[in-house]
Amino acid sequence: MSRVVSALLLLLALLAPAGLSPTAAPAPAELSEESVQALLIWKVAPVYPPLARQARIQGTVMLKIVINKDGDVRDVQLYSGHPMLAPAAMDAVKQWKYQPYTKDEEVVEVSTVVRVIFSMPDGNAASSVVGAAPGGVSGTVLSGIIGGVRASEAEMRAQCMQQIDPVYPRRAIQDKLQGPVMLDA
Repeated sequence: MSRVVSALLLLLALLAPAGLSPTAAPAPAELSEESVQALLIWKVAPVYPPLARQARIQGTVMLKIVINKDGDVRDVQLYSGHPMLAPAAMDAVKQWKYQPYTKDEEVVEVSTVVRVIFSMPDGNAASSVVGAAPGGVSGTVLSGIIGGVRASEAEMRAQCMQQIDPVYPRRAIQDKLQGPVMLDA
């Protein structure tokens, strides 16, 4: 019986086309965080998890990501960071968009590590910040109106199509002013 199996294996090996073995997709190009930052064209800030906010948990979440040839984040893996902050960071980064990366005149996938920083100002309000101003202060929408109806911060964040981080005024930095900014839009 073993001679029959051996003969069949030998026959299959002889009939198989030479040099045609299944090949894996090329590994993504490894780029530094700084290099990939220059390619970033759309960034969504994370929503600070309510329990982490109540517990005043802050920190940096580092994620290993793969950016596909279209500039979309196709794979996100936790590299390090607090478990209460990681899901919010991962959800936000999955929505980021990059300019496609070209290597040797060909668009290729890219692998890198990105940081998402969660920090709270010294006051009572918490904010979700990526690239925070000194003291972790950022603009925070506390309420607004959707379709003529007053809406909470959470409802407004769910409807948000784009977030633009405010520029910390030079005079405020010089005067060491900080605190939450409340808007009623």
